[in-house]
Amino acid sequence: MPVCLITDQDPGMKVAIDAKFQSTTHRFCIRHIMRKIFKKVRSSLNGSDDFLSRFKSCVYNSETPIEFEQE
Repeated sequence: MPVCLITDQDPGMKVAIDAKFQSTTHRFCIRHIMRKIFKKVRSSLNGSDDFLSRFKSCVYNSETPIEFEQE
């Protein structure tokens, strides 16, 4: 059994992985997550490059959940 599987955010994949690999951790691909986030929030940021820069730094440079939450 794989320890971890990384996929896009396909709902069918999540169901299949949960059904067939009960002891496997399923994670979403960071590239897909970041692409969706920027599509969903870009218009409300009004071009705030500072926020986008800090957000990317938080996502890519945090090594623990605590670090991420503190940032």
